[in-house]
Parts: sequence; structure tokens; C-alpha cells
Amino acid sequence: MGCGLSIRIAADEKDAFTAMHQECAATMHTLSHEIGHLVGARHDRALDDTHQPFPYGHGFVNGTDWRTIMSYKDSCDGCERRPVWSSPNIKVEGVTAGDANTNNARVIEEQARRVAGFRSPAARADRKP
Repeated sequence: MGCGLSIRIAADEKDAFTAMHQECAATMHTLSHEIGHLVGARHDRALDDTHQPFPYGHGFVNGTDWRTIMSYKDSCDGCERRPVWSSPNIKVEGVTAGDANTNNARVIEEQARRVAGFRSPAARADRKP
């Protein structure tokens, strides 16, 4: 395992689990990255051109200058990861952080209600029938 690993992309309630190294979670935006996978976000297209579950759900790389949360340093010669979801509606240093095919902010927004409905086993045990 590198810094983190999620069990699947667009996980359902029973499979919404991730693991990561503590130092990566604190310094490299790994927690956000792995939660992004659980919600339905994918890596940048240079490393992952899969169109499921969302054809637009990929990270964005700005040349060798910077990358968004879901993008890998291998796609940009080790450039800095910025705490931004890819989106054509967000700019970083004057550069649009995505386009129609790289819009993880849209994935997060569209899937927020579904994921917010997840409950922990303890929460389910506390619910009254």
C-alpha cells in the first residue's frame, strides 16, 4: 500500500472503508483522496481512463505545475497536490482546475446525499424500529 487504499470506487454503505498511513492523511491530502474514491471520484486520466461510474469523474493535472486531490504525482513529474477537487468552475492561480471530463466536484456534489445516508453499525444499533 502507498499512502492509502479504499475498498472501491463509489462504495455502498457496507463497503465504505479506507485505510491510510497517518502521516499521509495529515500532510498529503490522502484522507480527502481516499474518501473521494468512496464517493465515486477517480484518478487523473493519464493513470485511469475508466469511464465508470462517472465519465467526468477524474482528477486534473496542470502540466508540471500542480494537480488536484485525485491526481497522481506520476502524471506531472512530482508536482504539488492542491486541496481542490477538479472542476471547470474553480481556478487555481488563474488556471481552471478541470473541464467537462475532469470534474470531481460534480461527483462529490451529486453523490453527497447518497453518502450522507450511510450509517455506522453503532448508529444502526441505536435506531429504534
